[in-house]
Amino acid sequence: MKIFKWSPAFHVDKEPSVVPVWFQLHKLPLHYFHKEAIFQIVSVLGVPLFVDAATLATSRPSLARVCVEIDLFQARPSRGWVGNGKYEGFWQSFIPENTPKYCSHCYRQGHDIEGCYVLKPELRPPRAEKPYQRVKDRSQTSEP
Repeated sequence: MKIFKWSPAFHVDKEPSVVPVWFQLHKLPLHYFHKEAIFQIVSVLGVPLFVDAATLATSRPSLARVCVEIDLFQARPSRGWVGNGKYEGFWQSFIPENTPKYCSHCYRQGHDIEGCYVLKPELRPPRAEKPYQRVKDRSQTSEP
């Protein structure tokens, strides 16, 4: 069973294309290691959900991690401009962790259109035959 976030566009035969994905922000300056600042930076990707504990505690200063709700159908930027007001800015890269594949044909997560069994049934692996096992009839055995 899979559990999905409900939306008004819910359809029983279509899995939603909106999923939470963790993103890594490498070499983000330490003064941006605040929830509000990180949420503002990654808002170009989708809806920010939460920041991991190591990022909030700044115990891993080389990397910030944030979970963002993204739509798999939408194009995502690989980096974003972080400006410091009247000071200089910098490009921050967004590295996704384990982005699920989504099929635009059968509307299922876990594969893309190139690997769709509905569109290309020949790609489905054959089912393994289970060896037939004969079960002893207990009525014919003499047990004490």
